Amino acid sequence: MKAVLYTHDLEPITVIDLWPEAWKRLARGGTWNIPVFMPLKCFSAMPSDPVRLDPIPIVTITAERIVKGEHETLLLFTHQEEAALMVKAAFLPGQSNSMRDFNCDAFREGFLAALRKFS
Repeated sequence: MKAVLYTHDLEPITVIDLWPEAWKRLARGGTWNIPVFMPLKCFSAMPSDPVRLDPIPIVTITAERIVKGEHETLLLFTHQEEAALMVKAAFLPGQSNSMRDFNCDAFREGFLAALRKFS
């Protein structure tokens, strides 16, 4: 289920795609944790240098029930605003087709450029 993740000041952060289990837990008043996998960085450490692994940031999500007439939904919140910016964003239904077309066009252009390079 897609939902907007907000700061506690009601500023939207990103759109996330939650598993049904997560939605159910949040609806019961629980929390849901999302690990944030940071992109790998190249480093120039010498083999004798110790490898330092930073802890994986966790975004903890809470929810508030909103009822309007017969419709009920959840507003999702987090205090880990900066880490939440690194969560993989989901696209809203109206954005999916244009993003798919954009990705197909980018792939086609890159593929044709590679073909020209090797021809």
